[in-house]
Amino acid sequence: MIDGQALSWDELEASQAIDPEWVTSGRVEEASKIVFTSDDHKFVVQIWESHAAVELDIEGYPADEFATIISGSLELIGSQSESKFYGPGDSLLIPKGFCGRWIQKGPVRKYSVSYLV
Repeated sequence: MIDGQALSWDELEASQAIDPEWVTSGRVEEASKIVFTSDDHKFVVQIWESHAAVELDIEGYPADEFATIISGSLELIGSQSESKFYGPGDSLLIPKGFCGRWIQKGPVRKYSVSYLV
């Protein structure tokens, strides 16, 4: 939601946040809407959606990211095999350098704040 208005998939712009080499099953079909970017482009606030089921083996997440799930659900499994499920209203923190598994069975939309170092 931006200024109280929900955005449809068609109002989002093509995104390339997912490294194609991370994909282990499913397909990448993602889009986002940048809400704010700092002058140095290191602080980014956005709405992001992955429209398809996908499983990722993440090696070295590129940013510190705090996110709140708007719709859909996902499972994150860290390198120590700890598993956490997130759904609408849940917030999560993915630290820069995170290595682990991202599993989503269908569309996921999140509101995220990232710091790119």
